[in-house]
Amino acid sequence: MRSPVLALLAAAHPSVGDYVGRTVGVYDSIEQVAEEFGEAPPPTAVRAANRRRAADLGFAGVQNVQIDPPTFDAEEEFARPLAAHLRCDACHAFAHQTKKRLFEATDGRERALDEAARIDFFAALCREALDDYGVKEIADAKGWKRNRLSGPGTEADYVTAMMTGGGPWPGRLRQRCGEIVGDVGEDALYAMWLRDGKELTNTVCVDATADCEVRVDPPKVKVTAPRGGAFERKFRKPPKKKKKKDEAEL
Repeated sequence: MRSPVLALLAAAHPSVGDYVGRTVGVYDSIEQVAEEFGEAPPPTAVRAANRRRAADLGFAGVQNVQIDPPTFDAEEEFARPLAAHLRCDACHAFAHQTKKRLFEATDGRERALDEAARIDFFAALCREALDDYGVKEIADAKGWKRNRLSGPGTEADYVTAMMTGGGPWPGRLRQRCGEIVGDVGEDALYAMWLRDGKELTNTVCVDATADCEVRVDPPKVKVTAPRGGAFERKFRKPPKKKKKKDEAEL
């Protein structure tokens, strides 16, 4: 369930804080926290985590909410295939959903999927997993605005901006998903997941499809939980024993 993508603010959410303690809290999305702990962090903690994550990724203007919808060029607005400059984001989304759903489909890698099950799995993934993704117009570190696909597993997911979805975008993403599966193959994708696990994004998007040029290496951000609580009681290290006076003199 955990991957080194988003470090949540443990101090702002006691149940998460008890679990994370003074270690690195890493989750793919707010939904994963809600699923594991039974409740999601408050909106203020989510916004703060998003701002920190966006700053780590080098995006500018993350302190202010951008309320203008993205503007599209001719290719983004009218072309049926997904624009070339959005393919890397689409591949990140594909890899994220593949990892998440394969983990669920195999009961946490406890059982294998046969050939027929693998074909059905990727057909269902392309049919329904990417429908909630959309496009945001965001500024990079130099202030240049550009459109990026946004949703779980993408960098733009952590930037606060207005997202445009629906319309042609689900169909474009389904088409690109099918192209990735057709080019790489269900058996190869499944084998990559078994072999590489969390590194599947780099294996698929850089090595297999060349949709991305840069390998993903998200920073890990340490979060500090308040002292005390279940984590402190259960996992704190015992105090070091002091040497006896006579042993110290020797």
